[in-house]
Amino acid sequence: MEKKDSAMKKSESGRTQNGDEVTATIQIADGPPMAFNTEEDRDRVEEQMSEWMQKFVDGALPDFEKAMKAPHPATWPDGEKYVRAGIPGALADLLIPKYHPHLTNARISYLWKQELQIRGAGRVRLAKASKCDAKLAFLANSDFVILFNWKAWEKLTAMQRVAIADHELCHCDQDLDSGAWKMRHHDVEEFSEIVGRYGLWKMDLMLFGHQLKQLELDLSGASS
Repeated sequence: MEKKDSAMKKSESGRTQNGDEVTATIQIADGPPMAFNTEEDRDRVEEQMSEWMQKFVDGALPDFEKAMKAPHPATWPDGEKYVRAGIPGALADLLIPKYHPHLTNARISYLWKQELQIRGAGRVRLAKASKCDAKLAFLANSDFVILFNWKAWEKLTAMQRVAIADHELCHCDQDLDSGAWKMRHHDVEEFSEIVGRYGLWKMDLMLFGHQLKQLELDLSGASS
C-alpha cells in the first residue's frame, strides 16, 4: 500500500480546459515520498487508507493492489519522451466496468510523460486527457489518450492514484445520440475565495457539497 506524502501541501487544485484537452492540476511540494514522525503516525495513515480502499472498491482490494504492481519505470528511460503507463491502465481496467461502462469499447491509450508543464501558482499538472482526432485515431488505434505525470505520480498516495485515473476517465465521454466520442468538462468551476465568501451559492456547488457530505457519512460509518 502506498503511503501519504507528508510533504504535500494543502491542496490548491486548479482545472483547465482547452478544446479537446482537459487537465487536472494540484499544488504539490517537492520532497521524499513519505516521512512520518512516529510509527504510530504511519500505522494511523495506513489504517485510514485501508478503510478508504475497502469502501471505495467494495471488497476488491486485492485486484487494486495487483494493479498497483503493474510494470512501472523506477527511473525515466533515457531519450524517451513517452512510456506506456502500466499502473494507470491497470487501474482503468478496474474502474471502467464499475463506474464508466460507456467506455467499455473505447480505445484508450495510457502514457507516461516524465513531467507535464507546470501551470501558474506552483500547480503541477497531474494528468491530461485528450480526444484523438480522426488522423490520430487511425494511426494510433485510439479514441482517447491520457497522459500522466510520471514524476508527480511518485509522490501520490494510493488513493490519489486511483482518484486521478478515475478523474481522467470521467473526461472521456460519448454522445448519446450519435455515439461519437467527446470530452466532458468538470461539473464544478469556481474560485476557492468565492466559496469562502459566499459558500455553496449555486446549484452545481450545492450538489458537489452534498456528495462530499455523503462521502464523509459513508466513511465515518465504515470506520465505526
